[in-house]
Amino acid sequence: MKRRSFLTGSITAPVLGAAIATAAVARDPHPDLLRRWRDVEKRLSGAPDDQRIIDEQTEIERQLMATPANSPEGMAAQIQFAIEYRLVGDCFVGAEMEGLDGEMFGNIVTTLQAA
Repeated sequence: MKRRSFLTGSITAPVLGAAIATAAVARDPHPDLLRRWRDVEKRLSGAPDDQRIIDEQTEIERQLMATPANSPEGMAAQIQFAIEYRLVGDCFVGAEMEGLDGEMFGNIVTTLQAA
């Protein structure tokens, strides 16, 4: 292998890897889905019987839960959704765990967001 070919290949691999990683993060829909869900929650509090908003909320929730995350930011958004939607935390408040599950998931979100 010629030196020029080797250097070109060794520079291309890290750049290509970074580009692929950046594209994967950019494609993860979960952070945007969480923002949309929060917006729908606000709109729904002002119009609790609006079936159109309820349907939109249900679809966003389905996507948040059923779509696998492909980035730490996406996983953090899914866990934050679970916390805000009270899928974790409340059931142990006052019991043996005293809400530590919610605290644990909050710590996981913090770690993922820092990654």
